[in-house]
Amino acid sequence: MLRFFRYGLPAVLFILVAVPLLVGGKSAPKINEAAVQAEFKAAIQRIRQHQPDQPDSPALKSYAIYDYLLVARFRRDLEQRPGDDVDTAINAFLEAHAGEPVARNLRNDWLTSLAARRKWDWFMPRATDVSTPALICDRLQGKIAALADVPGAQGTAAVQTAVASSPGSGGGAQASPNASGAVAQANATAQAIAAEALTRWSMAQKQPPECDPVFAWLRQQNVTTPDLAEARTRAALAADNAKLAREFVVDVPPDRAAPLLQWAQLLDSSKAALTTLASSPMTPVEPAALAAGFDHLARAESTTALALLPKLLARPDMTPVMQTKLQRIAAMGAALGRDSAAIAAFDLLPESSVDNDVREWRVRAALWAGDYQKALAWIDTMPPTQLSQPRWRYWRARSIAATQGSEAAAPLYAELAELRDFYGYLAADRIHHGYVLNAKASFNDETLQKAMAAQPGLIRAHALFDCGLDDDAMLEWAVVFGSADNALKLQAAHLAARWGWYSQAIVTLAQAGEFDDVRLRYPRPFTSAVAEASKQTQVPQDWILAVMRQESLFRDDAVSRAGARGLMQMTPNTAIAVAKRWHLPVPDKDGTFDPPMDVLRGAAHLRDLLDKYGQLGLTLAAYNAGAIPVARWAPTRAMDADVWIENIPYGETRNYVQRIVEHIVAFAWVRDADPPRLATLLPEITPTAVAAQTQPEAQ
Repeated sequence: MLRFFRYGLPAVLFILVAVPLLVGGKSAPKINEAAVQAEFKAAIQRIRQHQPDQPDSPALKSYAIYDYLLVARFRRDLEQRPGDDVDTAINAFLEAHAGEPVARNLRNDWLTSLAARRKWDWFMPRATDVSTPALICDRLQGKIAALADVPGAQGTAAVQTAVASSPGSGGGAQASPNASGAVAQANATAQAIAAEALTRWSMAQKQPPECDPVFAWLRQQNVTTPDLAEARTRAALAADNAKLAREFVVDVPPDRAAPLLQWAQLLDSSKAALTTLASSPMTPVEPAALAAGFDHLARAESTTALALLPKLLARPDMTPVMQTKLQRIAAMGAALGRDSAAIAAFDLLPESSVDNDVREWRVRAALWAGDYQKALAWIDTMPPTQLSQPRWRYWRARSIAATQGSEAAAPLYAELAELRDFYGYLAADRIHHGYVLNAKASFNDETLQKAMAAQPGLIRAHALFDCGLDDDAMLEWAVVFGSADNALKLQAAHLAARWGWYSQAIVTLAQAGEFDDVRLRYPRPFTSAVAEASKQTQVPQDWILAVMRQESLFRDDAVSRAGARGLMQMTPNTAIAVAKRWHLPVPDKDGTFDPPMDVLRGAAHLRDLLDKYGQLGLTLAAYNAGAIPVARWAPTRAMDADVWIENIPYGETRNYVQRIVEHIVAFAWVRDADPPRLATLLPEITPTAVAAQTQPEAQ
């Protein structure tokens, strides 16, 4: 396979134009692309619906991505009828396609199946380089199984020496001096297995079920000592995972488990546990556990945390270091909770406890309180790298305008207004300047792109994308362009856009460091679906596109870790509820992957939120974070939208609102319309606008 990045651009162009695409050493026959694509999709659909295969036409067998159909059939067969014949066929396929993208997922699936069937003779030689936790534990199971085939191996006695070679011990695995030959090798292997298994057992994260037999073997060998079990539980607690710590603590002796369970209680029920510690100062508690529990409480109920703080600071075991830590936690919690006591809490902090997080949130607290003098003083203490950010340059200008007058701030606003940025647009509004998008079309070499498109890996990527196999297409793309230079990636982005693969175009543009080609970065796909959704919901098309771009980057098969699906990234429950309210077809599990209905339901949800809140900023925050958090963020008085947005406690939601507003401006610009002003898009936030049912935040 040719790799562009090994050559200069002129050489690449010559090579790709001069060398014809070969299949089996002969010129590829011409095929009816639409017909073979339809046959491929139909074959894939039969697999998904558990229908019998039909004979493949010669055209399908010569299709660039025919191997992916074979892989789909192999994966089905592994699930439905695994056996020696399937294993033999898969092994032959993988050997023929070693190192190719088409083989990667199949190899993992096959190894998983082999391990589940305990076919260690097939599994072990092929699993030397596995990297997923499940397969790593499968490989360890295979090694353990092999030990049983060596008569006379010392087992527990030999394995226990692996404790000395566990992480941090400085020891090394040593074979028993009385063993010899195969037995000595088996004992050494057992020790190595134990050392590797202990490393995984000690991780402060949930391990897959494949690790359970390995961990059971460790316990049988008496390797999981009380010290190691306690260290493992403490690591889970330090990672703020009380549930996992409770699972781990069963391996800790009862007399050593009490402080660990207290720590877990401080994480799970911080208010009750801290109230007890405040009223019972002689009750012992580990400093790290106290700080962790107090941090939980301060983020959930800042007022309660501030009320408990004096009693906690008066405990006889309180040290100066812990006092400062608790004061910092209380101040940060008050700022995140928009508590009026936040400024006073920050004033009490010694300078030694002030880091970038404190610097940012004490300024936000001052802005929320309307104390621009304090905000300016704190902004001016920021280090240059922090102060140079558009965010803090804008708020410095705002603070100067509030304390010294608009004329003093005008030059600062003017400098910021040259940026294509949320804060640049806010600054332009302050001095009534037009928005500057700094848009510049990037170099578009269609000749090179045509040559690139003829490269086998990109032929496959294009065909996979056209057939809806985006993940496989991305892998083929990454193999070709993973180490390409920025100039080549730029042309690749143009090529992806020509294919209608907008998500890949946008991502590749970012990888190339090209941000000024606004038209390329802001396509307008799904035209008819967006237009129809806008017509039915009266949500502007630019707003729908902006949400779609931020949510899914125009991938209609997108699925988030939280289960949100499709172009508008709605959870199935939300999609069903919206469909019922709007008398739309209720989606099934995969219904959120239907672009026209997906866009309509997302626009309808936006409309519902707009009707509820009456303005865009609150609507976007609720679309991302939900109505209950937005209700907690309600101000007690009317305030400017920029101040309210700046004080959104969730960094993801704050960024989400700002980015979508930027997108709305860009989408207007690319259709040659006057961009809407942020001053219009984001009116003043009032307490009544945020009114919604609230519920207590979980501890």
